[in-house]
Amino acid sequence: MAKVSVELNDASEAAIYTTQAATLRQAFAHEYITRSGLVAADTQTAFALSIAFSLFPTPAQEKRAAARLAQIVLTYSRFKIATGFAGTRFIGHALTKTGQSNLMYRMLLERKCPSWLYPVTMGATTIWERWDSMLPDGSVNPGEMTSFNHYALGAVAGWMHGVILGLSIVEPGWKEFRVEPVPGGNLKWAEGRYLSAYGECAVRWEIREEKWFWLRVTVPPNTEALVKLPGGHDVEMIGSGIYTWEVPYSADPWPPRAIFPPNMVAGDQLPDED
Repeated sequence: MAKVSVELNDASEAAIYTTQAATLRQAFAHEYITRSGLVAADTQTAFALSIAFSLFPTPAQEKRAAARLAQIVLTYSRFKIATGFAGTRFIGHALTKTGQSNLMYRMLLERKCPSWLYPVTMGATTIWERWDSMLPDGSVNPGEMTSFNHYALGAVAGWMHGVILGLSIVEPGWKEFRVEPVPGGNLKWAEGRYLSAYGECAVRWEIREEKWFWLRVTVPPNTEALVKLPGGHDVEMIGSGIYTWEVPYSADPWPPRAIFPPNMVAGDQLPDED
């Protein structure tokens, strides 16, 4: 609301909402965030939302929260999704924001329920309302909430578009957009486009010879794009046209492995295993 008020040139309303936002952030941190950066609810959702909405008062607290989120993913859920409707949209963005995209790639490629690929292994062509709307034996889950065409858990597509492909809007109408792909997992290429009012905004990237990152970006007439290549390169502003880049690339270790206690047999199935 503070941002809306600024856009509407309403300085008094902007001041009121800016103050309220700061007060609410303070109150949330006081009630639910420890000094070290842990969150009262020790869950994927609590950490994902807190990180995604920048609710930690200090960078040190957010860093600690990022480490705890990674620990939950590796040790407790072991790459299975555990966010529900509220956190599913944000878990990937929280991991990417804290430099842990490969953990999200690993979660995205998990096949055991609950996961995005479990429905695919069951023949799904749509997103279900619950992870196990169809049970492993092929029967329909007898509980309530068993829609086989339900968007919420499919919100992961936002992360796929904005992080895997790297394509996101900056200004309304795509007058300006951003291209910042974050390759990971065992993906060797990605391609996609958005048909804006100005024309087609298109991106394709490839990993070549395991050591080069190649990118092609199409910017329609009368628009601009911010481009950031992997590897710490500076952001580059470009105008309309078709552009290509090729830069050195070194992949993060893959795949991450789940952590099991010494008295338990490790049972994490790797993405490339049947």
